[in-house]
Amino acid sequence: MSNQKQGTNIICYVEIPATNPEKAAGFYNAVFGWTAKPSSLTEMNYWMFETTAGGMLGGFDGSKPVREDGMTFFINVSDIDHTLSQIQKAGGTVECLKEQIGGGYGFSATFRDNQGNRIGLWSDK
Repeated sequence: MSNQKQGTNIICYVEIPATNPEKAAGFYNAVFGWTAKPSSLTEMNYWMFETTAGGMLGGFDGSKPVREDGMTFFINVSDIDHTLSQIQKAGGTVECLKEQIGGGYGFSATFRDNQGNRIGLWSDK
């Protein structure tokens, strides 16, 4: 998994269901350093986030329920074990510990954020 060049046909925005968007924003900031702020659409329970300066944009949507069987996206990290430790400290839970992906495709793990969403981690080591 590598960074994509800007253009069409790429994922450009992600919405993460969050019954408490402010709490979700704190979790992702503590673990991944993402920045978030309330949306300017004040009638919505919605916080906008940015993964890094100029990185992926998204939102924590307080109007959408967390689904047990929803889509899973993966976050590229440098150290899965360290990140899983940070996730637990920030109030998330480890679902699947680090495991090797066959065929030399690196390693993955999954966790539940503090809202209950299942998210994946990926690393080449």
